[in-house]
This record gives sequence, C-alpha cells and structure tokens, in this order.
Amino acid sequence: MFEVSDIVAYGVNGVCTVTEITTKRIDKVNVEYYVLSPNATKTAKVFVPVQNEKLVGKMRAVLTKDEIIDLLDNMPKEEEWISNKNIRFETFKNIISEGKSSELLRLIRTLKLHEKQQLKRGKRLHMADERFLKEAEKMVLGEPDASGRRSPVAIPGSEFTLDVDTVVVAVGNASNPLIPATTEGLEVNKRGNIIVDPETNMTSIPGVFAGGDIVLGAATVILAMGEGRRAAAGINAYLAK
Repeated sequence: MFEVSDIVAYGVNGVCTVTEITTKRIDKVNVEYYVLSPNATKTAKVFVPVQNEKLVGKMRAVLTKDEIIDLLDNMPKEEEWISNKNIRFETFKNIISEGKSSELLRLIRTLKLHEKQQLKRGKRLHMADERFLKEAEKMVLGEPDASGRRSPVAIPGSEFTLDVDTVVVAVGNASNPLIPATTEGLEVNKRGNIIVDPETNMTSIPGVFAGGDIVLGAATVILAMGEGRRAAAGINAYLAK
C-alpha cells in the first residue's frame, strides 16, 4: 500500500507524487484510486485503481544512483547462464513480475554480459531475452533530472559497439486505457480511441469534445489540425445554443 506524499516511479510518467487516495463511482461501483501527480507535468493527474494489482505493481519506490551502484557492487562478478530456455524464460519472467530492484539489476547485468559473448561469436540475443532486457531496463531508473524525470542508469561494463548498415526508427503509440476507465460515460472503440460525432467532434458526454490521435489513432499533423478546427466549430455551435 502507498500513502499520500509517497514518491514513486510509474512507467512512462516517470517520478510521481501520490497526492491523494480517492473514490470514484464507475458503472454504479465505487472504485478507489491512487491519484499521482507526475513531477514533469505538475498539472497532470494519473489515476491508478487500488485494486488493480497489475497497474499498482508498476508503482515502485525509487532508488537513488548511489543505491543502484551499491547493489551492483555487491553482485557476483560472473553469473551462470541458464542454458535451458524454458527454465530461463520462466526465471526472467518471475523477476520482471516481482519488480525487485536488486534482481532487475542482476538480470540486466546477466543479459548484457551474455549479449557481449554472443556478439563475439557473431550472434545475438534470443528475441525473448531481448524483450526481457528492454523491460528490465525500463523498470530501473536513476535520479531525477531538472524536469523531474528519472533517467536510466548505465550498468558498468555493459557497453558495446554494434556495426550496422542501416538504422530504422520505429515508433508506436496507443490510447491511454485510464481515460475511459476514469471517465464515466465516455465511449471508446475496441482500440481505445474516443468515439465522437463526425460533424462536431463531441464525445458521448455532452459538452466534451475530442480530436487528433485520441480519436483517429496515430495519424498526420494535417489531419490533427482538421480535427481541431472541426472541434472548435462544434464547441462554438454548442455554446451558442
């Protein structure tokens, strides 16, 4: 359980402060929420259902850089690689699920060392091992910078150089599931995008309008501009009634 004023790390929101614990009525059921205020955006609020173990599990007490370095210093110099991939994947999955900082750091170090060995052989990590590594790295954060966000801490000895011919940047996004979960009466489609009137951009909640990626999904700036213009006209017409 977390308490008001606790400082936690919560996914892409970075470092947050638990500002309150409140109850909202959703579909005639009282739901208790932690209300988080991301340090990087003081005006934003993130609602995390207290009874949702998966989401609450992503709220973690933060570590300082010195604490991380101390954990690394106390680790064995070498880790035994689990050759049986089924046992290895189950072990790594449990470490990710538990979210214990010391085990996450140990997992990162193990995978980085094995990755270096694989590269020397002209090979790469197994795809599943790569996913575990990325997930663990996302879960280990360092001290907050000037914006309040925490940056990943470099793992000593984990650096390596990879020769490539082409680098392709692939960026994806998805709708925030907390929006419909915390907004009673708001209709969304199966992808989580808000459903609006195509003529006015008004949502299923009278007087509330939406536009851009949250309606269209990932799209272009031009389409987003058109959405904004249509929503502005819809708002103007609504207020003129």
